[in-house]
Amino acid sequence: MKQRFTRGRLWVDPPFQFRLLARLGCYFLLYIFVVIQVGFAFQVMADIAANGVRDGVAGLYLEYLSKQRVLLITLVVTAPIVIYSMLRFSHRVAGPLYRCRQVMEEMAGLIREWNDKVWAETNAEFREKEEHVQEISH
Repeated sequence: MKQRFTRGRLWVDPPFQFRLLARLGCYFLLYIFVVIQVGFAFQVMADIAANGVRDGVAGLYLEYLSKQRVLLITLVVTAPIVIYSMLRFSHRVAGPLYRCRQVMEEMAGLIREWNDKVWAETNAEFREKEEHVQEISH
């Protein structure tokens, strides 16, 4: 299916897109943190089972991170690609919402114009009736 609207810019609605990117980024960082912690817990259990308690937790953690160095470097290298992909995704969400908001604001403006016109006409008719009643009463 052909797209009806051409996508020319990535930042359509910056406040909304930034909040969405921040939320997605936080979820991604939380996921990475949990994966590292669970991996560390399994590594510690395996290390204690094999060698007993030999280093403190800090030493074990640094050793685990050094073993995961390639994974962490890959994470840092691919982060810009992931961020760009999330920005494109936020654009696909924000674009239609932005257009919908514009249409609704336009409709609200037309309704306000119509409402002002109706009230002005009603007010003018009421003044005419009021003047007519005053003429009759005098």
